[in-house]
Amino acid sequence: MPHSLIIGGTGKLAGVAVGLGRQRHTVTVVARDSEGLLVLGERIHAVGGRFNAVHHDYRDTALLIDKLDAAAAVHGPYAHVISYINDLSAPQATGLIAQFLDALNHTCHYWDVLNWSAADPALNDDQRTFRARKFAEQLDHVIYHEVILGWTASDDGSRGLTDDQIAQGVLSAIAGGQRSSVVGTIDPFDQRPDG
Repeated sequence: MPHSLIIGGTGKLAGVAVGLGRQRHTVTVVARDSEGLLVLGERIHAVGGRFNAVHHDYRDTALLIDKLDAAAAVHGPYAHVISYINDLSAPQATGLIAQFLDALNHTCHYWDVLNWSAADPALNDDQRTFRARKFAEQLDHVIYHEVILGWTASDDGSRGLTDDQIAQGVLSAIAGGQRSSVVGTIDPFDQRPDG
């Protein structure tokens, strides 16, 4: 049974965790919301998956890595890691988690879920590809993928994606295996939703 890790998983990525559970993954979910973890665990069990809760704040990365190491010892190495980490509140978390995963010496696909600001046309090529290059240059066992969350446009304007749209888009990105995917639209960038 593959072992997948979801970081920031009881909100926008909850549907991803359930979808992986439906595919018979063991799903380790890191989240601060203990009630949300309980509900998510029930949903994953209901579709035939195995669930492991890590009640923790990813901003405390050192202790999180200890907990992830313990989970890997019990459930096996991670095949997929899907993270939605706020770089403003935890600027080092993505890199430190990736280094830990690389040290496990097992090939792992890291799905970095980013908001639409990662698609800002004002970014130059170096800014746009920084994370992918950093992973490729420094890590031997972690394959980097980015999933940019866009928005939905209509005649009435644009709005952010629903949690179900995000889940379906991320699961499609994982199934497709591309190094870079967009869920929704990011064009034209000046028509993105407010906020």
